[in-house]
Amino acid sequence: MYLPSGVIKFHRLCSFSNYINVPKWCNYSSQARREQKKLRKEVKQALVSGKNKESKKSFQEVLYEGNTAPGQKKDVSIALPSTYSPRFVEAAWYDWWEKEGFFLPDHESKDSFVVCLPPPNVTGSLHLGHALGNSIQDAICRWHRMHGKSVLWNPGCDHAGIATQVVVEKQLWKEKKLTRHQLGREQFVEEVWKWKEEKGDRIFSQMKKLGSSLDWNRSCFTLDQKLTDAVTEAFVRLHDDGIIYRSNRLVNWSCTLKSAISDIEVDNLSLDGETKLSVPGYERKIPFGQMVTFAYPIQGSSDTISVATTRIETMLGDTGIAIHPDDTRFTHLHGRVAVHPLTGRLLPIVCDSHVQQDLGTGAVKLTPAHDHNDFELGMKHRLESLSILDDAGCLVNVPEEFLGMPRFSARYAVTKALKEHSLYRGTSSHAMVVPVCSRSGDIIEPRLKPQWYVNCQDMAKYAIKAVKSGELELIPSNYERQWMEWRVAMTMISGLAEGILTKLLKRLVLNLAYQLMLSFFSKTEDLQRFFPTSLLETASDIMFFWVARMVMMSHVLTEQLPFKQVLFHSVLRDAHGRKMSKSLGNVIDPMDVISGISLEGLNQRLKDGNLDPKEVQLAEKAQRKDFPQGIPECGADALRFSLCSYNHKANFVNVDINHIQFHRKFCNKIWQAYKFVFPHLRAEFNPSVPYELSGYESATDVWMLSRLAHLVQACDMAFTDYDLNNATTALIDFWWSEFCDIYLEYSKEVFRSGSPEAVSSVQCVMHACVDNGIRALSPFMPYLCEELFQRLPKRSAGSVCVAAYPRVEELAHCVNAISQTEMQHVKDVFSVALKMRRDLHLTKTKAHVYIQPCNADVEEALLKHHTAFLVLSRSAEVHILSERSFPPNGCIYDSTEQGNVVYMQVQDLINVEEELNKLEKQREKQNVALHKISVKSSQDAQFSIEEEKMKEIQLQLKSTDRIIASLKRLLPE
Repeated sequence: MYLPSGVIKFHRLCSFSNYINVPKWCNYSSQARREQKKLRKEVKQALVSGKNKESKKSFQEVLYEGNTAPGQKKDVSIALPSTYSPRFVEAAWYDWWEKEGFFLPDHESKDSFVVCLPPPNVTGSLHLGHALGNSIQDAICRWHRMHGKSVLWNPGCDHAGIATQVVVEKQLWKEKKLTRHQLGREQFVEEVWKWKEEKGDRIFSQMKKLGSSLDWNRSCFTLDQKLTDAVTEAFVRLHDDGIIYRSNRLVNWSCTLKSAISDIEVDNLSLDGETKLSVPGYERKIPFGQMVTFAYPIQGSSDTISVATTRIETMLGDTGIAIHPDDTRFTHLHGRVAVHPLTGRLLPIVCDSHVQQDLGTGAVKLTPAHDHNDFELGMKHRLESLSILDDAGCLVNVPEEFLGMPRFSARYAVTKALKEHSLYRGTSSHAMVVPVCSRSGDIIEPRLKPQWYVNCQDMAKYAIKAVKSGELELIPSNYERQWMEWRVAMTMISGLAEGILTKLLKRLVLNLAYQLMLSFFSKTEDLQRFFPTSLLETASDIMFFWVARMVMMSHVLTEQLPFKQVLFHSVLRDAHGRKMSKSLGNVIDPMDVISGISLEGLNQRLKDGNLDPKEVQLAEKAQRKDFPQGIPECGADALRFSLCSYNHKANFVNVDINHIQFHRKFCNKIWQAYKFVFPHLRAEFNPSVPYELSGYESATDVWMLSRLAHLVQACDMAFTDYDLNNATTALIDFWWSEFCDIYLEYSKEVFRSGSPEAVSSVQCVMHACVDNGIRALSPFMPYLCEELFQRLPKRSAGSVCVAAYPRVEELAHCVNAISQTEMQHVKDVFSVALKMRRDLHLTKTKAHVYIQPCNADVEEALLKHHTAFLVLSRSAEVHILSERSFPPNGCIYDSTEQGNVVYMQVQDLINVEEELNKLEKQREKQNVALHKISVKSSQDAQFSIEEEKMKEIQLQLKSTDRIIASLKRLLPE
């Protein structure tokens, strides 16, 4: 189409939404980027706060009322609701997917991709950490499945022995008023299995609600017979090879549970000083954070030696005293013996260089059976290890006056006895760390118990070598340093370790971490085909509790790595960066996000828990602040997409419910786009798949196809590199900012007055964008994408689950760098026009716009995309001025960074004096903001942090000044 130079006139043809159609584009000028960033923030705030007129309408609940039996395909002949409704969209699909076997590995495919689900506890319910891991793993598995690979995502569940025991014990007491000891071992085990069958699948049901594409036919439970047999086989082999051995060592003992617990089940509570804590089994609170000093008499002398301890009751188990050989205060006591004043036991005074001379009194009491450091020193100096606590935490092997006394009651009794012997020297506040059982809230006691241990020396060397050589890839790579440091500690030789041995030498108790992996060993065919697995995706905070043990055990048992890659995801925090805790009231249940919950419902959850009344009050206050209206129904797709949109490779991720609500709006944006497109894709419409250029495409069509190709490239790279947040960003930009806000607005005019060839071209481009866009989005939003995919003409597969993911090579011919540059020129110019409209509050009034391009390339771009520009600039008419042309009277002006000048004829559309007053106030605010940043930057060395913000305000000021100057010229003289 040829248009002469000079003034070209474009007529206003269609409306443009006030707040939705202000897009954010890739690769636009810095000025446009700043403007669009600001606008997009305003859009998001408006959407989240519900201030826009469509807010209530878009959140209405619509139920699916089709007559679909479980496992049958959903009836897609039912008309789509006017707005997106998660309950409508997510109904019926999962049962059909499962029945059709879409999640089973394809036996015809040669390439496989295997992921083992880190097994959640059978007692648990899905929390946000589970939801994050599941969303990431499912997106990756779906992507590989859509690339034609045989994908196995193997689910499993941990029997969680202690946690299950606690749950069943509480239920037993509540229903029958019986303890497990009263019931007996065999009957209690029967009750545990009964509970498992009735309630143990809850977390699996929640995973299904989330849309997780797991192969449930291969679901494993760590007490299944096949796993039991595999563990028995592994145990015997490891024992025969001398790797597993029996040893008497200190364990973390919970007196309430009467059981040893693992390190991961211990919470370390830091105290700044004296603090009273509630301990199960004690009516009054027990003081901690105290350093008690007392003296031991020296045998055959009137002399004494003072020692200090935070656990005075353990002195009944003391069997020695340690001093530093260079400490001149105790030189005269070398080789001497102290006398225990309450037991009469003789306590050798030993010299050891690991004693800290400046800590306490400089002399250390040694209780080898109840302290980790004391245990190592006791072994080194051949001291007796005397256990003074039974399983319930009551005193044994002590004088009769203390026999059977609970440990913390003995704390008071021992102090009293020392005072009576005139050996008590005082108590002072002391910072310390108290180990607390995460299961029972009990204070952990180190106790000497015979346990099975694993010698990890050789295995650790292999684990180091695997990472160094690249055979095992840790993602992100910064975890390699932590891996090396911890694994070096694992390889220390026990005979050389002294003093701080427990910090360097790790003899791991054989645990459940590798049992799920062993499920493969009981099935020869699966072992040959699917082992080793492709990827382990897990939380970064269990690198050593889970990942390292898997690597070491797999090497010993199979001489192979269990997986080729490990992808670590972040630890989740709340929107304020705080650790999620029930007592803080900031724990978010994924099911509440999916289905919605009122503030009253959130408060009731707290009351039904095990928090004390004061903690409930504080948590309720926090909930009222963070969730004043409760949590709205967002649906599984919005939750999954939101969790994947965070940079999960960072150390921490702050989860904000508003972020999820925003993506709920994104779902509705796609929904509305499809509802617009669908009527234009009639039954007789026969698109080419993949898209083939017809030659009838307009410049805007070519640009849209190029952006589609860019989307596919971005998603392909993001999935390959496990940067899923980059894929979600590309999808939002494509769907919202490019396809909806530009191309669909452009298409309205084509459908209204375009030629048959132009209409046909737009139809084909829309189909290509929707078809490829849905398939590209489906790993993140499977429910929404299935609902829309099933209604597309000429579907490429029976389900979006097994449809081909868009291929880069299929759209390579659509990449057009020139069209993207041209559209960038257009966006640079009309972003300025939109800002001028906002500054003058032209919400509905349409003005004539005159553009003076800075060069021929910009002019050509505006001519090629004249329809799109007219629609998006929301102008009554658009005129392009030649180099020597001038705009008419009554215009104000602003310009782009490149020098394109935009004139807007507004004299008859506004009250000039009123708008000048508003702009003067706006300029004052901008100057104040600029001054504050200038002052802050002069006081802060981190000036670069504020530099971008300062530049942004400076540019806003320049723009405001230009418009004010233009308006002043419109005032009557």
